[in-house]
Amino acid sequence: MTAADMDKELGYKNRMRKVGNNLRKFGLLDGESSTLQLYHTDMIDMGLDVIDKKGNRVVCRELGKKYNKSPETIRGDMMIMKRYGVIK
Repeated sequence: MTAADMDKELGYKNRMRKVGNNLRKFGLLDGESSTLQLYHTDMIDMGLDVIDKKGNRVVCRELGKKYNKSPETIRGDMMIMKRYGVIK
């Protein structure tokens, strides 16, 4: 069953496709390699303890300034990484 078929069956609009893309982005699907950015590796190196001590917003602002990215983009990726256990 394809992601599109799953979406149709479950009544979602591209949800399974989005989940698949998120998993693919961080190399969590078999046979897929990750496309991590430098700020992704910084968050992984920091770990949840440091991120929770500083606060999500502060970390996102710091990384946004450091890598010239939007803090909202970094925050979105951080939430996905936390959800799937990429950041430990």
